[in-house]
Formats: sequence, structure tokens, C-alpha cells
Amino acid sequence: MIAILTGDIIRSKKIAAEIWLPILEKSLSKFGEKPKFWDIYRGDSFQLETNIENALIATLSIIASIKQVPKIDVRISIGIGEKEYQGESITTSNGSAFVNSGESFEDLGKKKLGIKTPKTNTTNQLQTELQLVRALTEKWTSNMCETISCLLENPKLNQTEIAEILKKPQSHISRELKAASYYEIMEYVKLANQKLQNI
Repeated sequence: MIAILTGDIIRSKKIAAEIWLPILEKSLSKFGEKPKFWDIYRGDSFQLETNIENALIATLSIIASIKQVPKIDVRISIGIGEKEYQGESITTSNGSAFVNSGESFEDLGKKKLGIKTPKTNTTNQLQTELQLVRALTEKWTSNMCETISCLLENPKLNQTEIAEILKKPQSHISRELKAASYYEIMEYVKLANQKLQNI
């Protein structure tokens, strides 16, 4: 099974595309090549294929990248399932993962994060939990997002090394990660991945 992320940029017209589009492209490119594994279409919509283990990390990475730009945000739905057909691009591929992602996205409404798996009970449980995670990300500032993005890109580095990369005092890194509930969110990601592996 695979994970398909479907998303779009909220209030994309408020900011020039040349500001946020390269950030989105960079974020998506961390998880595979375009257009087989990701693509951007209809201006501000996107899809990304990744393995199940990376689905939540990719989601958080995209959120942290986009929220570095003031005034805009992102909606993402995660579909877990199979890929029955591999097209020349992700937008022409198909399977239950794509269907689940699309249906989850249509059901988002005013929510900013959703998930659909082959098991209803698992979907319902993860859906509730992910709303809490997304609520925590609502308080992420641009500075927090810069730090979180760097840490997600370099998960083996400690706070001192992250501080050197970002040219921030280590105390600022620690304060930002604590305020963002970063480590609590990452503990949840581990638990959620265990549930996804058991589908």
C-alpha cells in the first residue's frame, strides 16, 4: 500500500505565486521526482505519492514550509490504499489510494487535514487525532516553521547543529520547538504509523 496526499493552498491569490510556488515545489521534491511522484495542477492544487511511513512526515513538512509565508496556509488529505495503475504522471495514475485521498479531500469542508484508509475504524480514529495535531500546527509562527522544516529535513541533527544551520541561538531553537509541541507531535507520528502499518 501507498499514501497519496492531495492538497491545495489556502488564500493562494493573496500572495504572488512566485513567492510560495518554489517553496511548495521544494517541499514536494524531497519525496520523489516530478511528475511521477508529485505534481502541481490547477494553479494551487497538488498531489504527492509517498510510502505510508512518510505520509505524516510529508504532511508536516508541507505545512511547515507553506506556513513560513504569511497569509497563506494549506489543506491536505491523506489517502491510504493501493496503486492499480501507474501513469506517466501522478495525476494519471489510479487506485484505491488515489480514490481515498480524493474522497477525503472532498469531505474536508472547513477542516485543513483529513485521512481515509481501507478500514473505517482506523480512519475514524486517525481523523479525530489528526484534527488535534492540525490544531497544534495552527499556532506555528513563521520562525517556528523555519526551525521545524530544518529539523524534518535533518532529523539526525541535534538542536545545536540546527541552530548553526539557521544562525539562531540554540535557546531560540529549544523555545520554538517547545512552543510548537514539536516533540509531542513526533511521538504521535510514531504511534499513528504503527496503526497505519497494521491496516
